[in-house]
Amino acid sequence: MTLENGSTAILMLPSGLITSYKAAMWHGGTDEMLHSSVFEEEKGSASIQGGVSLVLDFTTEYAHSWSPTNWALKNISGNSQHSIQVELINSDSIAMVEVKHIVTLKKDELSSEVVISNSSSDFGQKMGFGFGQMLSQMAFWRPNNPNNSNGHQTKSDRGDSGQELEGQSAMLKPIVVEAETVLRLGQDLHNPNL
Repeated sequence: MTLENGSTAILMLPSGLITSYKAAMWHGGTDEMLHSSVFEEEKGSASIQGGVSLVLDFTTEYAHSWSPTNWALKNISGNSQHSIQVELINSDSIAMVEVKHIVTLKKDELSSEVVISNSSSDFGQKMGFGFGQMLSQMAFWRPNNPNNSNGHQTKSDRGDSGQELEGQSAMLKPIVVEAETVLRLGQDLHNPNL
């Protein structure tokens, strides 16, 4: 996704991983505010670290579990002057759940929204889910905890031109989504430099 002011975002399909966000700056150039790196694993396969990813685990009260990993493109809207929005979708017919991942690139912002619909009509059926990792290299969900789950220290480097955060991501408790309910969650990366 690219806007006329120079802001860009790269979204990888079918994983739904946002691998890069370059924001337009006041001086006319761009600065990469979000990035990812590719590493080779021991068995020769590639591993991507960084970016913004959704790792969702759904479990019904009947012990059916599901995790959306293969996102399909549902819609692209907007224009290169104001904003571009990409809507990805994934669903599970057994759990009767639909998940939308909506990524919007604006002149001064990159936003990621998750819309979870539990369409079960059974009043007693609940669906719990947890976020294993929502942001790979940003720690603003729990800024007061400097240690990640692996015991590694969260680093914050405030240089002359910005801030870099590496470390743990969201560690949220499971949320119950009642039958016939829609839950919306979102996050924004705002660029204050325009």
